[in-house]
Amino acid sequence: MYNQKLIKMVKRLLIGVAAVLCIILGYSIAQVQQNLRQNSQVQEEAKQKPEEKQQEQLSLTEQQVEDFLIAYYTKKDLEENRPRYKPFMTDSMYQETVQEEQKPVNQTYKGYVVDQSYESGSIYIDKTHKVALAQIQYSSTTLAEKDNRDSKGLAGITKATIRLTYVEQSGKLLVNKIEPIVLTEAKGQTIGTYSDTSSSSSTPVSSTSTTTPTSSEQTTATSSNQ
Repeated sequence: MYNQKLIKMVKRLLIGVAAVLCIILGYSIAQVQQNLRQNSQVQEEAKQKPEEKQQEQLSLTEQQVEDFLIAYYTKKDLEENRPRYKPFMTDSMYQETVQEEQKPVNQTYKGYVVDQSYESGSIYIDKTHKVALAQIQYSSTTLAEKDNRDSKGLAGITKATIRLTYVEQSGKLLVNKIEPIVLTEAKGQTIGTYSDTSSSSSTPVSSTSTTTPTSSEQTTATSSNQ
């Protein structure tokens, strides 16, 4: 009789222990599954952030365009700004620009047209096709004697309109084509709507061929028009 009671007590004890173990095991499994889901979510978010950041970088902005224009049009003399505009260009565009600067017609002005500076620009962006139109103004000084900044010089303001075509390379948007264009206001459209009447030439814009000199005393700096 005593043995039977003892056996029943042991059975109940074992059942209780088994129940506790099942509860603990079930809770542990639930915790493991929750941790796995959280780790998976964290990894997915970490993976999405670089992709979202890259997409933001590949969206062409006015600031990106203006940064290039400042580097491209601001220089003390011909060729001096190459290290500054090179990071904004593809290798082929950079080589094409260097070749343009080395042409005799542009080398003739080296040492005479100096202290060129980007002044202002109106920028229009086509984000879908990664194209930007820029109407810019830049100032420069034409010296009477080559490389002699003490000689009497003439200051002038030059206006230019260009089209920049960008391509994606190594996670960046780089200028792959620079085209001089002419913008005309379209009939029947509000101001700000233009039609492109330029040719398809991709020759880089010369920064010295269209300057109209004015007296240096009359020259005023144009504020940024963004």
